[in-house]
This record gives sequence, C-alpha cells and structure tokens, in this order.
Amino acid sequence: MIAPRALNPHALGPLPGPLTYLPETDSTNTQARLGALAGAPWGSVWVAEAQTAGRGRDGRQWQTFPYDSLAFSILLPALPPTLPLVASLSVVRAVKAVTGRGLQIKWPNDLRRQGLKVGGILTEGFRQPQPGLVVGIGLNINPPATTPEGLEFHYTTLGTGLPQPLPREEVLAAIINQLWADSQVLVQQGFGAFYDDYVAACDSLGQTVTWRTATHQVSGLAAGLDASGALSLRQPDGTVVLCRAGDIIQPGPDGEGAPR
Repeated sequence: MIAPRALNPHALGPLPGPLTYLPETDSTNTQARLGALAGAPWGSVWVAEAQTAGRGRDGRQWQTFPYDSLAFSILLPALPPTLPLVASLSVVRAVKAVTGRGLQIKWPNDLRRQGLKVGGILTEGFRQPQPGLVVGIGLNINPPATTPEGLEFHYTTLGTGLPQPLPREEVLAAIINQLWADSQVLVQQGFGAFYDDYVAACDSLGQTVTWRTATHQVSGLAAGLDASGALSLRQPDGTVVLCRAGDIIQPGPDGEGAPR
C-alpha cells in the first residue's frame, strides 16, 4: 500500500500571496478570516489536509479526503456578486489546463464531472478591517484508498480512472493563479467577459430542476442566464422565475458530497 503523501507547499511556484499549509485545522475559511483580521494581504492562501469543521453552503458539513483532496481558501478584496460563478469557472479552466479533464458547473458554483459531484465553493464576505471575501474551494483530486464511513452520496474525483495519481501541487497552484487573474478581469470588464464560457460549462441549463431557498421551492426548466448570472426558471404554466441565490436539484446522482 502506498503511504499517503502530504502536499508540498514548496512545489507550488509563484503565487499571488503567501501560503499557509496546515496538516489539520477547523476550517480554512475560518483561518483565512482570522488571517484577514491579522492583516494578511490579498491573495493569501490557507490549505489543509484535513478539516474538523469544514463547511459548505447553508451551514452544511464539508468533508475532504486527507492527502487525496484539496481544501483551501484564498483572501480577495471586495468584488462584484458574480465572483462565486467566476470562481467555479476559474477551477474549470485551471483543471483543464493541468489535467486535460473537463468539469461541468451545476448552477451556481458546484463542480461536477460526468454527472457526479467533484467539488464546491463557499464564498463568505466580511467588512473588517476592510471589505473583502474569503473564497473556500474543495476539490476531490485522487480516489481515496477507502471511502469514509457515512458517506452516503455519489461523488467522483479528478483522477478516477487514471493509472497514476494527479499532482495536487500543480492543480492547486493553477487554480489559485487562475482565480486571481480572473478576479482582476471581473473588476475591469464585469461578468460579461465570462458569460459565454460559463454558459458552455453549466450543465444545469436545459434541465428540469428544482430551485430551493430557505423560504421557497420551485421546479421548472432552467432556460438560461441573465447578464448578472441569475438563472431563469420556466415553470409549466410559462411563468419565469429569476433565481439569484440558493441551490438547485437536477437530474442524476447529484448530492451534497465530498468535498463539502
């Protein structure tokens, strides 16, 4: 049996800010927020092998496979509200460039491969000491030797079906640098610069889905996106609902899976 290999922070190459490697932590998003309060510069990154209190959207637990996944957070200045959508596209672009493997986006920013969840993104804003964002990204890189107990959802990894493990350092560095570059473009040109590529990667479009928030649940055809990235949901009676936040459920073995 091959012994687990820890991430090597020294093999990442140039990054937009300093990187903190943590064998285990509560949550990389929490550590990034504490870093911001301590004066960490924009572009700083916190990456962990294991999280004891990782979290996803709506307070869900986020699980990772130590030594086989990536769980990291990057500190960014305040950006337009379409940043979570752009961040998912940044991951798609970086993964394709490094591994040649294509990913799809389940609106707004869940990451899938061949219909199965492979990763997700949690963006959290803050106002002190100055307005900014923590972007947390979890991504299954290589298949774990054993599936953790209680994992009752369908998931996959980037490296599923490959003869050799994928290099986590290359994937991590590519995502960080792509997200940093895309965030600059977002400020300068807006979501329009990403619209066509996002639509091409979003496999929710054309599907009959259920949109849910804390107070609403509506089903219909995911007919398109508006210029702000909101999802147009056409109900059977022809009524169109514009979904600006929340989750959708779409056909297939889709679940809130690892990483979470």
